[in-house]
Amino acid sequence: MSSQVVKQVINQLLTDESFRDAFRADSTAALGELELTDHEKAMLRDLNISEVEESDLVTAHMMDQSAIRVGAVYVS
Repeated sequence: MSSQVVKQVINQLLTDESFRDAFRADSTAALGELELTDHEKAMLRDLNISEVEESDLVTAHMMDQSAIRVGAVYVS
């Protein structure tokens, strides 16, 4: 279940500018009480949005693939 939440967070980062700004300002607060493991929260907090290969994320988002790549990590 939490891998779906990770995908939702990434999709929201792609599509919601206010969430993206809030995440950049305080990623821990932006993740709030989401049902994620500590490892998943850490991975998302460590995510540097400006360094993410956005073309991979946008392509996955647009194609609604079952797995998307965040840096060197695939999230399914």
